[in-house]
Order: sequence, then structure tokens, then C-alpha cells
Amino acid sequence: HGHQDDLSVIVWAHGQYLLVDPLYGSYSGSSATEWLESAFGHNTVVVNGKNQTTKRSGSMDRWETNEAYDYLLESSPNTTDAEFSREIVYVRPGFWIVNDILKPRKSVAGLENKYVQSWHMLPEAKLTLDADSRISRTNFDGANISVIPVGAETLSRAELADGLYSEGQGSMINAKYVEYEKRQTGTTTFNTILLPENIDQDYQV
Repeated sequence: HGHQDDLSVIVWAHGQYLLVDPLYGSYSGSSATEWLESAFGHNTVVVNGKNQTTKRSGSMDRWETNEAYDYLLESSPNTTDAEFSREIVYVRPGFWIVNDILKPRKSVAGLENKYVQSWHMLPEAKLTLDADSRISRTNFDGANISVIPVGAETLSRAELADGLYSEGQGSMINAKYVEYEKRQTGTTTFNTILLPENIDQDYQV
């Protein structure tokens, strides 16, 4: 649909929609619609506050699947200030490791750059964020998911933010989501575990 959502991830597990695509809201156009269609409204990384372009196609650079894991390496040319690649490993029987690698382009090499990784959930997810571990978690009555930043001490910011979710044409619902930020020079990585929990499961990580 021409949305600025390269390398975004959505997750269903145990019959529950856990990490979402916010859809579009309306075809008539508005600031809310622009946000829903942007990189800011998707489960991806924004560099220096700049939306992705839609000039070129991304690529799936490697794919493996077997009885132990699925592995995907993908990349996007549409982040203006950094080369962006994302590794996703699905470890059977049920969690994901997501590694984001961001290498500054020549125009900002040597400068401190701001990288914001976002994760979006349903409006009714009752999202929480632990101040110490910086783990964010949904709190449905059924299945849930924890977003676990590895090396949380390297984050410059972790907080819940106000976003939107759409159920389709004409729908706009307020929704909380989580942002993880790093401000660094040179190549920057986010290493994240996405851990779904079925009903009555309670994992300690």
C-alpha cells in the first residue's frame, strides 16, 4: 500500500493478536492517517526522527527454516540516515529474537544519531513497562507478549507513548505503544526478545 513500514513485524500467538499493524484509518487523508501509514506507527526503527521513503524495494537477503528455527535477514534502503537490516530468529517452539543493525550513512557518519525502535499493541492490551528491566508487556486476560530489550542499560530512553490503531475505514482508536531509544555514534544495534505467553504461563527471563 506504499506505507513506510519496511522491516516491520507483526505477531499472532496462542490465538491472540499481539504485535499489530495499525492499518490506515481513512483514505481521505489527515495527520492521523499519515502517522498510521508512517514508520512511526509500525514495529520498526526510525532514525533521527525521519520517516522512511518509499523510493526503493527492500530485500530478503537470507532465509533458513528447519526443525529447530526459522531465520530471516532482511534490509531496507528507505531509511535516509542509516543502512538498516533486521535479523529475525524464530526459536521453536515459541519465541523470537530480533536483531536490528543500523549503520550511519556518510552524511551523518561520526555524528551522534537518534534511533527509536517502536512496538505497537492493541488498544485493549493494557500495556505496561517495567522501570528497572525496561520490559514491556501486554496484560490481556488470555495470551500475552513481553518485549524484552537485551542490554537495556544501553538505552537512552524507554517509555510508553500515545499512538493510534485503526480497525479499518473510518476507525481511529487511541492506543499505547512502547518506544526504545538509543543515541550513539557509529553502528548501533537493538537486540530484542519477543516472548509470547499462553494462558497460565509465566516466564522469567
